[in-house]
Parts: sequence; structure tokens; C-alpha cells
Amino acid sequence: MSLKESHNHILIADSSPFFLRNITMLLQREGYEVSIAKDGRELLSLAIVRMPDLIMVDTALPDTTGKAICQVLRRNASTENIPTILTINDGDNVTEKDPALSGIQFLSKPLQTNTLVLTLMQMLYPSPQINQEITLLSGDRSVSWKTFVLRQIGQQRLLLQQDEWPAELAMAFQNGRKCALEYVAQDRARIEYAASIGNDLKEGLELRLDGPVKRTQQRQFFRKAVQVNVRYRFPGEFYRVTHTLDLSGGGAKLAEVPCNLGIGSEFEMILLLPEKKFTLNARIQWQRPLCHEKQEVGVIFTEIAPSEQEEIVMFLFGGLGQISPA
Repeated sequence: MSLKESHNHILIADSSPFFLRNITMLLQREGYEVSIAKDGRELLSLAIVRMPDLIMVDTALPDTTGKAICQVLRRNASTENIPTILTINDGDNVTEKDPALSGIQFLSKPLQTNTLVLTLMQMLYPSPQINQEITLLSGDRSVSWKTFVLRQIGQQRLLLQQDEWPAELAMAFQNGRKCALEYVAQDRARIEYAASIGNDLKEGLELRLDGPVKRTQQRQFFRKAVQVNVRYRFPGEFYRVTHTLDLSGGGAKLAEVPCNLGIGSEFEMILLLPEKKFTLNARIQWQRPLCHEKQEVGVIFTEIAPSEQEEIVMFLFGGLGQISPA
């Protein structure tokens, strides 16, 4: 099963340039995209803005601890489901029994290549659980079938619940036919395996996981209820004034704009943060009527530079308090 087609994004924070260089080379050979953070604050910024598929953080960083980073990640809706590895050194005062680190994977340094590769595989591409609902798609994706996993048969085979099939399913999922398996992992990522139909056993239907496998992470911008002044105008009009009800790196909810503006309307808006302003292009995604010919609208930013997005997110994130050093 090849990972080189997946290009999943791994974000790493470590204080050792030697470790960062070696781990980056290893992961890139395995087909991963790698981003590096020099400290905890940069890691949090990159995690929120770029939404990696997995985070690897050392226990000791220049400005904080790996434990503190893991706690902050788990407190925020946009990052709480990102699989996270905490790398530990001899003498580090951390333990997997710590309830604050529940759900975090521990790996001891020096990292063993085979152990790391296997751990990444298990975290990014977990097998479906017993009794989990899955979907099979025929080779041409014209036929789909929802069923449940009864049990695993070895490493690369599953036994699926099989009730009485209509003729359409019996034809689409014959022994040896190529198909696709889709399911949602615990971290809400969508997993898709290339597979093939195996033997029709007494207990159920055998499915072979041939690979390759694809992972699609659900993206969610960090969003916060905050009031920020906004000036906006539509083509050929003067600027008007309103404010945000909430804000993220990808859009905002605006208060009290005219009801004659509909979904899909595009406009220019100036976001007036305390120390900086951003001129952005936006489009209305949804609307909720209010009284007096006004409405609330949800907008997305159609053009925004990554650096501007990062600054907005860090403005929002800064209101959550300082990162604890312990």
C-alpha cells in the first residue's frame, strides 16, 4: 500500500535542528508533506491556519512544553481532532497515564524508523472498527452499498455483514471485482481504500484491502465570537459600516447589512483590527433576516493571502490566553 499518493501534511515542532532535518527527509521519502515550527506559538499558528493531518511535537520547546501544546490543541474545536504524537526523551517527566494527555500517542527518542512509519500508518489510516458502518462503491462508482464490519481477518481483510442482496448488488460486487471502501475515522477524516471482493463466506462477505489508501481531513477554521469593525462596499457604491459577530481565517458573520443583498453577492470589505486593517474580497454564503430591512449574513473571504489569514487567526487566538509553560 503506497503512501506516496496521499501527500498528507505533517506539522512538526522540535528544538533540535538535527532531528528536524532527519525526520523531514524520512517523511518526505514516505510521501508526506512536512512543515516545521521552531516553537510552540508557531506550531499553534500553523496548526490553526494550515490544518495538518497530523502533528508531532517534542516535550520540550523553547517557549513552552509539548504537554501544554497538546492541551491547547484539544481545547479548540478546529484542532481537537488532529492526531498528535508527543516525542519524549529519557528523563522527561511525562506519562501516558496523565489524563491531560489522553488520546495523545507517545514515541520515545531516538525514533525507530519502522516504528514511526507504522505508527503514522495506524494513526492516519486506521482500519474500520467492528460494527462500524462502511460504504462499498462499485468499480465505476455507479452502485453503493452500506453495511457493517463484523471482524478483521488478518491485516488486510475484513468480514462484512451480508444480508439478502438484490440482483444489482450481486452483479456489482462479485468475487474478484474491484471496488472502493469508504468510512469515517474517529478523528472525522474520510478514509478510502482501493479494495476487491473476496469469498462469499458463511458468516459474511470477505473484502480485501488492496490499496492505495486516501485520507481526506475535514477542515474547520478556528472561529471566535468577536466584534470587529468593518467597512464594506459593493461595486459602484459608497462604503458602509457594520461589525462582525464572529470571525475566522476564512470568513465572518456580519451584523445588520441591507436585505437587498443576496446569497452570492460579492463585495470589498475592510477588516479593522486594533493594530492593523485588511482589505479583503468577500462573498455572501447565507443570510438571516432581521427587522428594519436589515439582515445578518455569513461571508467567506474569496481572496486572502496566507500571511493575512495567519495574522487574523493569531489575533483571534491571542484572546484565548497565554500558553502555559507547564
